[in-house]
Amino acid sequence: MSKALIVSVGGTEDPVITAIVHHKPAFVCFFASQKSLDKIGTVKQKVCEKWPEAGYEDEKVVVNDQDEITACYSRALDCFDATHERGFGPQNRVADITGGTKAMSAALAIALSERGGRLSYVGGKQRDKEGLGVVLPGHERMRDSENPLSRYASEQKRRAAQFFNAHRYQAAADTLDALPPETDPREAAVLKAVREAALGYALWDRFHHKEAVPKLKSACNKLAEQRRLLAADKRFGWHASFADEVAQNLRELQGLQQQTHGFKKLHPMLAADLAAGAGRRIESGAFDDAVARLYRVIEMLGQCEFERVFEMKTGEVDAARLPEELREEYKRRYSDEKSGRLKLPLSAVFRALEAQDSDLGRKFAQESESLKGLLSARNDSLLAHGVEPVKETTARKMLELVRGWLPADAPLVQFPRWELE
Repeated sequence: MSKALIVSVGGTEDPVITAIVHHKPAFVCFFASQKSLDKIGTVKQKVCEKWPEAGYEDEKVVVNDQDEITACYSRALDCFDATHERGFGPQNRVADITGGTKAMSAALAIALSERGGRLSYVGGKQRDKEGLGVVLPGHERMRDSENPLSRYASEQKRRAAQFFNAHRYQAAADTLDALPPETDPREAAVLKAVREAALGYALWDRFHHKEAVPKLKSACNKLAEQRRLLAADKRFGWHASFADEVAQNLRELQGLQQQTHGFKKLHPMLAADLAAGAGRRIESGAFDDAVARLYRVIEMLGQCEFERVFEMKTGEVDAARLPEELREEYKRRYSDEKSGRLKLPLSAVFRALEAQDSDLGRKFAQESESLKGLLSARNDSLLAHGVEPVKETTARKMLELVRGWLPADAPLVQFPRWELE
């Protein structure tokens, strides 16, 4: 496969010549300073002597201040752009950091970590200055290796962790699905387990609870497999606590599965799960979405309590079983002509509960003034009937109110954060 070589040029031609002859590229981008620019002609001449069939194209990228790392970095990126324009990507691109100033080498290495490719360096056993200087001519030795940041998937981990902690679980999984082929096997195994967890949380966050269960089970199994092997590796210090939290979430999800008869029946725990999702939306800045969910939480809690108290659903109400003082009014306002049953909206549900001396009904009545403003903000939002965006303060107040309505045994589930350090 043809490849491109980005090679930094310093005061000595030999390492540049060695790199070109070794890699035999189809394209060479010379990363040079104003002071080393005149070395390129000599390099090309000597390359032809050692590699007579050489037929590569080349381009020069020159940095004006070879000791200023920001300027060097900007021009190093231009080198990668030059290879990209000629169709060379990370899989067939090499950057040799031997020549040039320390700032040039550092800038090229940083650019390589971002743009991708293999790392090349010309070393040797014999150097001047009592072994501390440059390699003596004729003693050059190529050192060609993977990009260490690719080997440890540093960029993927960083971006995936940002997505994960922002509750963008599908984006985190997609990022981890594209690990560099040279990724260290242990690193890859752990990240694949994290990807499985991210997929589980993505499903859970989209209300696909049933499908989330096997994904999180798989993630727990994979994380457990790695736990013993990684115990002494400081790079994976985050692993144990992350694995514990995923396992705890799986138990909570399975508890929800049991209480809701396979996620098919309304239950206060399902309302708590919805409220927890609203909390994640608030953290993500999606306040309208959060309030829409919280409205549904209030509605669901009312439905659950109504079914417990009256032993019938809010959409199939027998007026004769309601408190006497509400029967006629409710028949007049909420009767369904076809079925003869009543279909009660949110406020009517809670009025009936209050009349029946339900604690939740009384709480709704006591907090009606506070709730009225919050529900008004919800009704005026784009996700309901209006055009006004919901403010963060409104969303947070509504979440706090809803927390006080949830049963003590239905806490808000907290998804883990993926802390790499």
